[in-house]
Amino acid sequence: DPAAGHLAVETLFARLRPPRGLLPFHWIQSDPSGPPCFNVRHLYPLVLAWSAIAPGMAAELVKCALSCQQPDGRIPSEVAPESTGEQAPAALPLIAQAAYHAWIAHREEGFPDFAAPRLRRYLRWACRHYDPAQTGPPCWQSADEALIPDAHDAGIASPDLAAFLLGEIEAYLHLSRACATTAGDEAAWQAEIQRLKDSLHNILWDDGRGVFTNRYLNGSKTERL
Repeated sequence: DPAAGHLAVETLFARLRPPRGLLPFHWIQSDPSGPPCFNVRHLYPLVLAWSAIAPGMAAELVKCALSCQQPDGRIPSEVAPESTGEQAPAALPLIAQAAYHAWIAHREEGFPDFAAPRLRRYLRWACRHYDPAQTGPPCWQSADEALIPDAHDAGIASPDLAAFLLGEIEAYLHLSRACATTAGDEAAWQAEIQRLKDSLHNILWDDGRGVFTNRYLNGSKTERL
């Protein structure tokens, strides 16, 4: 519908904000009626939207999110011009996939060199954060971080997180090949890729029903498919 599409584009542009304070690139204000805030949890759908109408802006939003990376590699879910989100929960693990989509849409010179090293630090943090014992499968660590916060249950491993992390590593590796400092990183990630695949196929796959299912870390199944 052209009218609905036009309204959606107008809405995106109305929420766009120039660099300000600790946000050094263009960013999106989550709620124009509230305090200035960039909701990094929405980065992936924002990048898909901007890639269709102004690809350069998609790259700007990714760079803004990556600029708020914490010293340990974490990307916060919420940042503001006066605060880079130290106390905010982690953003959804769709950061590398957003960066890759922005790169495909807008081959900005220097973008892989900016993004890939930060994404490598982020993924090292994420793989430890969601799977502290490094034995698999990964688990959402809190409701605030989970894909579906209202349905979060401590001790449950879910296929969505394992799939997100696999997608993140794949997207990072695509970008890393175009970056001088991260090129050739594939071999270093093979063990993590295999652990995530094993989690999906050996633990979270219910062969009898032919579906992926959530599972408690103690081994018991759930009815969530």
